[in-house]
Amino acid sequence: MPPAPVPVPAPIKVPQVFAQALELHKQGRLTEAEQFYSEVLAHRPDHFDALQMLSVIKLAKGQPAEALRLISEAMRMRRPSPQILVNHGMILHALDRSEEALACFDAALKQKSKFAEAHNNRALVLFEQFHDGHRAVGERVTLARRAQVVINGMTCTRHHVGRGVTTNGADRGVPAPFA
Repeated sequence: MPPAPVPVPAPIKVPQVFAQALELHKQGRLTEAEQFYSEVLAHRPDHFDALQMLSVIKLAKGQPAEALRLISEAMRMRRPSPQILVNHGMILHALDRSEEALACFDAALKQKSKFAEAHNNRALVLFEQFHDGHRAVGERVTLARRAQVVINGMTCTRHHVGRGVTTNGADRGVPAPFA
């Protein structure tokens, strides 16, 4: 018995389906737009705009790894525009690859120096890096203070050894009578 034939997608008018996907996307109907972009790609896997617009939807739906795969494929096809570079940067940022994201925003700004979205997203990443760095410093200070409390408690314990008192740790080194 011969193998079953592989189903071939029915022919579609790619420009019309893509236009419909774009309209749905603009309306915020992402699930429907995603289906139409996917249909375009089923017929034309090299459709640059469908790849990059689907990457935007994947990012919005919390799937940055898939978004990166799609936009990377699109970027291999042609030189990316400033908007594509910004989209790529946002995807990288969502994957916690902030330095690469900043490089994308910088590349977009080299092509279009007054591109507000690139400036805005670059500032967002830098602010988050600063905020994370500031939080890390705060955490180090807190750990240092806790370490100092432990050291003070140890000092107090050594001071009271042999005097009939001990510390219980929770009281930050204040002597407690033997139980």
